Amino acid sequence: MKTLDHFIPEGVKKERPEGITGITRIIRPLIKKTVNEIFMSYKLNLLTELIDYIIPAVWGAKKNGELDAIQKEICRQIIPIMKTLFDSLRVKDLSAPRRSMR
Repeated sequence: MKTLDHFIPEGVKKERPEGITGITRIIRPLIKKTVNEIFMSYKLNLLTELIDYIIPAVWGAKKNGELDAIQKEICRQIIPIMKTLFDSLRVKDLSAPRRSMR
């Protein structure tokens, strides 16, 4: 499994980030890249659906009903990134709904 160190741009020191600023400096490019890739792949759907269409895709679950094929594909792309972030940041003791993501 990839760690955050894998996503640090070339030339940037690979020391453990300190504080929220250091952490965001590392994860921001990863999140930005993922969001841009998903938007470019599914922009027509994302622009024509209701604003809350993406939330079930990110969490991989819908309160009422099933995810459609595009939401499932978006989720499939997001889960590995979220696992990498959670593991690298050592996020533990998540609530049950958040654990379902892992």
